[in-house]
Amino acid sequence: MNIEAILLAKDSFPEKRPDNKVSRLLETLIDDDQLLQICPKLSLFAYEDGFEVVGEECGLDPPITLCKPCKELMQNPPPIWDNDGKRPQSWVPFHKNISQLGDCCNSSQGTCRICCMIWNRACILLREIIYPSFSHLNRIHRSKSIARYMDWVGNPLTVGLQAWASRSVIFRVNLGILETDIEPQVHICRLDSFKKEPKDGIVYGDNPNFSLSKSTGSPATLSQIKQWLDSCKDNHSFCRTPLSKNGRPTRLIKIQDGGTTFSLKDDLQDDVEYVAISYRWGSNKKIYKLEKPTLQSMKDKNPILLLPKTLREVCDVAFKLGFEYVWIDRLCIIQDSEEDWQREASKMGMVYSVATLTIATSCAPNEDTGCFRDRKPACITPLFLTSCPFSESRNIAIYSEGSGEDWRRIRHGYLKERGWTLQEWLLSTRVVHFSRKQVYWECRQSDASEAWPSDLKPNAIRPSAKPPFVLSENRQWSAQENWGRIVEDYSGRKFSFDKDMFPAISGLARVMEELADGQLGQYLAGLWGANFIQWLCWSTAWKVPVSLPTEYVAPSWSWASLRAEVRFAPFDNIDVVKSPELHGRVMFEPEEYLAELKDGSLTRVSTIDSYAAIRDGWIVLSGHMKRVWVGTPISNDNPRWGVIPHSETPNLDDLNSGNLDSEDKLLPFRGENAGIVFAKSDFVTWTSISPLTPIYCLPLVKVRVRAYKRTEIHCLLLIPCASQEHNRTLPARSTPYASNEFERVGITMIKMRDDCWDGYQKWISRSPREEIVIR
Repeated sequence: MNIEAILLAKDSFPEKRPDNKVSRLLETLIDDDQLLQICPKLSLFAYEDGFEVVGEECGLDPPITLCKPCKELMQNPPPIWDNDGKRPQSWVPFHKNISQLGDCCNSSQGTCRICCMIWNRACILLREIIYPSFSHLNRIHRSKSIARYMDWVGNPLTVGLQAWASRSVIFRVNLGILETDIEPQVHICRLDSFKKEPKDGIVYGDNPNFSLSKSTGSPATLSQIKQWLDSCKDNHSFCRTPLSKNGRPTRLIKIQDGGTTFSLKDDLQDDVEYVAISYRWGSNKKIYKLEKPTLQSMKDKNPILLLPKTLREVCDVAFKLGFEYVWIDRLCIIQDSEEDWQREASKMGMVYSVATLTIATSCAPNEDTGCFRDRKPACITPLFLTSCPFSESRNIAIYSEGSGEDWRRIRHGYLKERGWTLQEWLLSTRVVHFSRKQVYWECRQSDASEAWPSDLKPNAIRPSAKPPFVLSENRQWSAQENWGRIVEDYSGRKFSFDKDMFPAISGLARVMEELADGQLGQYLAGLWGANFIQWLCWSTAWKVPVSLPTEYVAPSWSWASLRAEVRFAPFDNIDVVKSPELHGRVMFEPEEYLAELKDGSLTRVSTIDSYAAIRDGWIVLSGHMKRVWVGTPISNDNPRWGVIPHSETPNLDDLNSGNLDSEDKLLPFRGENAGIVFAKSDFVTWTSISPLTPIYCLPLVKVRVRAYKRTEIHCLLLIPCASQEHNRTLPARSTPYASNEFERVGITMIKMRDDCWDGYQKWISRSPREEIVIR
């Protein structure tokens, strides 16, 4: 509607109009004649230079629809730079602003083929990669706007276009403000990347698909899934043996009458083939599910329309792929029976492992929205050209660059946030991901997408990029390394009920124990008995939100006692993970254990599942405990990081000479040579702990960082039980030990020169070795 039409409509508004913010704002703008000023400014953000089919006159074959800036790019390619766009002069103007670039993909006049690829990649970067990392900044996390990202964060967003023939980047597009700009613009840089190896972490397969359908629910998509499934069954030997070899589901849903009805079946053959569903529950408690009152009626035929849209569409896919049976948790577990829930939850790992196929509804935020999505093929499919002006090669495909990690985030969509879906993904032999823009295939031996149906090969060690099955850096499979990766991913996920924390990972724990063949030892509240002291050295990730569960979940020494993403390489923002020995490792390698596990006890909710939820637990460690105090936080934006101050500690000369004449001196070093001693709280700010509450340091492991000729001591920080009121620890219960009971409150790291070690031993030995009960 133009300005005149809006002004003429002003007096025709009915007297009683809806009272909302939009209508009130519109009336205010009309009354004050502000639209006369706003509309011309808004026109600057619209692309109005038209579109044109460009072909041989610009060296393009076959012809494609382009906007004016892209046509000029083809007619007059910019100079080639070999610096990856690091010099300001390598960037040339492309679009006047970000909004005009976006308008090229959504204009009623047409769409530009190249701009569609650039814009789609920018949106994926923001929604799937960048914005999740700003979850602690609500105003950024809630917005999906590229312009707002530029305004709030201040960093330009760079998108690359790659050539399939050379597997390398040929253009980089900068969406943001360069140093020479007065207003935000879009710039482009041409690179001499045909001579370089790709650095993006993914190698695309052969034969890209240049003709995608307009919906992920189309017959063409289903046909592609069928091809993937048949090829995997026929050719992939590694996919023929599930991780969990024994058992079958108690119940399955049978799809009947051409996919129009379903019924619950419990008289199943041992070799029954079925599809398992991985999806996200919604908040609607009235949605149809299996309960005691509906158990008998569900064994009769029921119309498929009883099911919510997401589950209906998944059942339709399974039926058209040739499957009669599906497993859906809400329909195969009696939801109002605690006994049935406990029994079936313990089988979840087996259910997904034995399933012939798992369908993951990655694009669906709940069970009501469906898993099929309309799409613009031009934004997804590679651009095939037999010739183009900036390449001497013929028959090349151009596509937006991406990394292996990007593909994993994109295909998981909404499911990557939920706790239960991690083991559903990791334990499944084959998974089809219905994402927003396309469908992805994943099995033990290949990854593929609709745009690249032959294979996507992440530059990770096979088989698969799935954490339980990747090899460590020395190419030897490490159960400890892989469990650490699993927990780091799992701990940051969300749960509707905190009590599900252990049941939702029990299948993975069971499989990992079998694969490890005794390497891991006994399972102890998310940790393992082998190298248990080292497992205690977890910490919360840098700048992540931390909260406490609403009910007791685990002892304070377990990572599961918090709702937070954790790391097993402590202090992940400090140079401990940048050293040559430790870079990229999940678990560090201790030189010596300074504490010893003497005893422990766990009381579980279920008597049939040793991996189930926990009612109570404690451990007894033997070690030297020292009292400390924690000073000012490192920064105001993360008050959980404090510093154990040096001001009252002996200097290095005192330490080396053994001249330590006071037990009140907290730690045996100070000064630049010793380094700062960081104290990282698990869940509270250090200033919130009463000054009267004693804090104790319990050294656990000694680590040598040879690159810096430095020794590090990783320690637990403890306070007496009941010093803080929360659900992390329970009221003290009787134990065989007369010692006082403590709870974990954080972790710290003592850094010292190698030549200070003897002095440290003299200092710590002044506190007698004792047995400490930790709940």
